[in-house]
Amino acid sequence: MPLPEDGVRRFLTDLRSGGDRRSGRDRRRSSRPGSHDRRTEDRRQPLAQQFSVAQGLLIREMVLRPNLEAACPACNGNLMLGPPEKHAGTRMQEVHCTACRRHALLVYN
Repeated sequence: MPLPEDGVRRFLTDLRSGGDRRSGRDRRRSSRPGSHDRRTEDRRQPLAQQFSVAQGLLIREMVLRPNLEAACPACNGNLMLGPPEKHAGTRMQEVHCTACRRHALLVYN
């Protein structure tokens, strides 16, 4: 991904939450063959680590201040910022590192 003209790397956008989602019926009509029994294998991925509190505060500053470079404080990878959500009057946003898979939930008042 090329850097913007000002040389500051910003957040990636989480496009998985868009309105272009298939229904369960469409997924079942997939052309993939179901030749093996998937119930017997453990397909769970190991849980990703969370950012530390200090790293979460640093990422929050990256979101609030557009002149800061947005990079993972743990591995310098790209950060993907999820859509903002509101719960009980509090704004929240998830952030994930695409390289080391660490994540955090940012809370704004």
